[in-house]
Amino acid sequence: YEMLVGYSPFELVSLTPLDLFRNIVESKFMFPQITESGLPVSLQAQSIIKCLLHGNSLARLSSREIRIHPYFDGILKRGDLMKKMLKAPFIPTVDNPLD
Repeated sequence: YEMLVGYSPFELVSLTPLDLFRNIVESKFMFPQITESGLPVSLQAQSIIKCLLHGNSLARLSSREIRIHPYFDGILKRGDLMKKMLKAPFIPTVDNPLD
């Protein structure tokens, strides 16, 4: 979520620590219409993130379910991944030594 949107899924500036804790426990978060990069979050990305951040840990995706999730259609080629032959689709610029 944070890598796609640009901030934590459960934090808002006005939240108290108790509100933040409640949002995490209840898995309360929303996707913005447009991210900080100016792009929307795809439905497939929203789907996998919702499944990964599910409030009930037993309902979260297994490693196999993650691998076969539609988000990775056309992206995750297991053989190429294992051979380290996949190229990064995006390389961020580093503005600060702490980035």
